[in-house]
Amino acid sequence: MNQLMERLILGGFSYSEAFPFSEVAEKRREKLLEELARVLSAEALSITSKILDEKGYDHYLKAVGIAEKRFLFYKNILESEELRKKYLIKLGTEDITWRIVFAMHGCIEHANKILCHMDNLIGDLIPDSISVMEMGYSRWEIQNLNEPITKCIMTGVCICERGDKEPYTDTDSCVMDDPTRIIISKSERQKRDEHFYKSYVKMIKKDK
Repeated sequence: MNQLMERLILGGFSYSEAFPFSEVAEKRREKLLEELARVLSAEALSITSKILDEKGYDHYLKAVGIAEKRFLFYKNILESEELRKKYLIKLGTEDITWRIVFAMHGCIEHANKILCHMDNLIGDLIPDSISVMEMGYSRWEIQNLNEPITKCIMTGVCICERGDKEPYTDTDSCVMDDPTRIIISKSERQKRDEHFYKSYVKMIKKDK
């Protein structure tokens, strides 16, 4: 973490530090299906497409794209005094540079994790397709059914409309531990904790 922050600061926040984002083009659904079409029959290809839907492949693609969008926004905040002033009230001044760099680091690290997960999904496509053809899609779906969760929780990135609010603070998110967002300052967190505590005590006294 310290080494990455040092490289980012000394390198003027070079876009090359965000290398994982460049891999998204290689993992586009259309390109993937085009490559699979060379080795799979039309029936098997249709099955792999359903499997990709079932495992939320497009949601993961979107999550990496959003992580890139946030990374570039944070980069612009650090480089533009005017933009910093625009969001200063909401972000606060305490440790602001560190918190922005931490969010940039989160964008890079989480994008890498998502891309790794997507590679695993792709690697399982052929054996999954064979299983579907042997047992039928409905039976395979039941055997591989996981407890339903939202697309945001699944990807670890708030990719719904709630997460599309600049400056992307962690309070404007449906994913509490979304690493691609700017955390609030320590003093602001203490204020909110104190407010919550006072409200809780007041509620308890009222119930008595």
